[in-house]
Amino acid sequence: MDPYERKSGSPARGKSNDPREPGHRDRDRIFYSREFARLEGVTQVATVMSTSLHNRLTHSYKVEQVARTIAVKFKADGLDVDIDVVMAAALAHDIGHAPFGHTGEVALQELLVCEKHRGKEHVSTYKERQSTIKGRRKFPCDTGGCILPDGFEGNAQSFRIMARLAAKNGVKEGEAFGLDLTRRTLLAASKYPWARGDNDDENKLHKWGAYDNDLQALQWAMEGAPLLERSLEAQIMDAADDIAYAVHDLEDFYKANLIPVGTLNLEGRGLSELMDYIRGEEEEIRSPNLKKLVEEFDQYQLAVGVPENAAEAVIDDGGDAPSPSPRVEKFPTLEFVLKGIETSLPSRPFVDDANGRAELARWRSGLITQFVSDLSVVDNKVKFGVEHLETFMEFLQQLTWHFVIENPQLAVVRIGQKSVVTKCFTALFAMVSGVWLTPDSDKEESEFKEASAHSKRSVPSLLTTYVALGRVQSDHYSPREVLARAVADYLCSLTDREVYELAAQLGGSSAHAVPSAFVK
Repeated sequence: MDPYERKSGSPARGKSNDPREPGHRDRDRIFYSREFARLEGVTQVATVMSTSLHNRLTHSYKVEQVARTIAVKFKADGLDVDIDVVMAAALAHDIGHAPFGHTGEVALQELLVCEKHRGKEHVSTYKERQSTIKGRRKFPCDTGGCILPDGFEGNAQSFRIMARLAAKNGVKEGEAFGLDLTRRTLLAASKYPWARGDNDDENKLHKWGAYDNDLQALQWAMEGAPLLERSLEAQIMDAADDIAYAVHDLEDFYKANLIPVGTLNLEGRGLSELMDYIRGEEEEIRSPNLKKLVEEFDQYQLAVGVPENAAEAVIDDGGDAPSPSPRVEKFPTLEFVLKGIETSLPSRPFVDDANGRAELARWRSGLITQFVSDLSVVDNKVKFGVEHLETFMEFLQQLTWHFVIENPQLAVVRIGQKSVVTKCFTALFAMVSGVWLTPDSDKEESEFKEASAHSKRSVPSLLTTYVALGRVQSDHYSPREVLARAVADYLCSLTDREVYELAAQLGGSSAHAVPSAFVK
């Protein structure tokens, strides 16, 4: 198998006078795609107007920079790493994310799959519970609420865009090839190279990397690769994403003074609040590292009895000479995280002056260097060498979740954003169903009808294109499911602002209700 083969059959290296290697060409295809440029208008963590905070585009650039550094390090160690492929995968890893970030993703998940069948106990048996209707797989939803059983997942949407939706080479003989990337780049960009329900790991049931209708493209990319195993380059990209998320997103909201850095200690409210948050989300926490951290924190609180004297009660052994803290022996994970907070994070709120910016640059650089330099490959897995360092990185990510993403002051904004996505999906799905489905179609036995040219003019042209692509890629979907996937594809081609404007137009609002081409 040639790892640099392209599914369309076009040469991996292009024209004879093109000096670029295949991975370099893949990176350029991603970089110049409309789908990548769109990320400038898509939320990273919270929708904000400030240009000083990250969006999905600037986040992708940061992931690329960190991934390149890791790839160079591993290549110098003699490992088989294509640096261009790693950089291409890093740029592409978020290319399919929904408008409004996590909020938009949740909205689409809830629209496509009923509450009962979103649960992990049903995800794990998803494949086994499918029946066959007219030669295609069908999930028998007993609630009637599942529109598209393989749902919505940002990573699967990214793969779909790269492999099928983007229009680098158009459509040949009824098959679309997306950006027509090499096998190696597609694998490197695949965090979760399996379909929904294909991985029995309890910590990975909620993630998958390809929809049912895109499995053929994933299987082509994985030919010769072990089933369910990520390539080394995919692991590098994933590690870079985690590091960028932990450091750069935290940096944004430290600058906005939303992170109470001075209270992240055993005597401060910030650490206690965060542990309460993690504990309250215990059923959803899939990280054994965070579970261990919370357990040690709770045991520590019980051991000292009086939180305000916690440090003295545990550390003081009554002797005159300094001795190792019992906290290190009894609560090693907690101690490591506390030491990381003390040595790696600022201790005071951000002040936007020369000294404040210099301090910010120092701790940002220090954290990234600490994480990147400690990574190594053990048994074909990218891992941290220092014990508890991964826990500290996940702890930093939780700071952003608690103090920003789930900040009560943003709750109303998130509710409104979910409502906007719901309104747009519902209206567009009804629109395309009226155009392409026969009136007597029920959910199980839906049938396409021949749409008139006049009726198609009521549908956005890109959505019409996605419907046409879906109809020639419908191995596992009913006509109704083809249309649902096309609407999700269309919404994931829009920026946050474009979704707001679409909702206003669909709702008859005067705000943004007239297309810009008709405004003089």
